Amino acid sequence: RGLCPSGWAVPSRNNYINLVDTALVNSPPGENDTWRAAQTLKANDLWNGLDLLGYTATQTRRRTTTGSWSLGHHYAWSSTFYNNTDSRFFYLPSSSNISDDLESLYNMLSTKSYGYSVRCIKDQ
Repeated sequence: RGLCPSGWAVPSRNNYINLVDTALVNSPPGENDTWRAAQTLKANDLWNGLDLLGYTATQTRRRTTTGSWSLGHHYAWSSTFYNNTDSRFFYLPSSSNISDDLESLYNMLSTKSYGYSVRCIKDQ
């Protein structure tokens, strides 16, 4: 779709699964795996995270179907489509008050009419 420069691509759901798994292995001990993985990926100076893998996640804006904007979490599209109207996206919560469900980070589903950030990774 031309979203990334040549040699780069929008990450797939599987890329995000691998990222979360790697974050969890490299995260400090704790009770909530979802929060541990999220903290490992968040920017330390901008979002009080640990940024142990260089992902440097920051809070991003999300545009809703009504055109309004919200801020507070990290949202990024994946290249994995669900159907003609919905797609998967990657999500990092801003709050520690979240369920301990790692799939909630990479298995989120949204209508394509929402606006999320796009990150690019080098083609393998």
